[in-house]
Amino acid sequence: LGSNGQLVLAGDPKQLGPVIHSAPASAHGLAMSLLERLMDRPLYQPDPDSDRYNPLVLTKLVQNFRSHEVLLQVPNRLFYRNELQCCADPALRNYCCGPEYAG
Repeated sequence: LGSNGQLVLAGDPKQLGPVIHSAPASAHGLAMSLLERLMDRPLYQPDPDSDRYNPLVLTKLVQNFRSHEVLLQVPNRLFYRNELQCCADPALRNYCCGPEYAG
């Protein structure tokens, strides 16, 4: 990486993490992804005064175009600080919500 280079790590540390079958690998911290380990560093934490992330080092993708808003409620509250926005097309999002699909 040159002096003008940029390294981009993309992913979601709240999603499925590494699957480790090796005790030595697990003992050396590889049961936690590199992205998750980086997110624990102070540089990637929200500012204590503003509760916002530094946009120079972190870009969060919070618009969800795939899920129904009801399905987003629990993970949004538990893992994403209520930042997720349901942006799915209503016709697609509600396609299987008719009475014919009820239990």
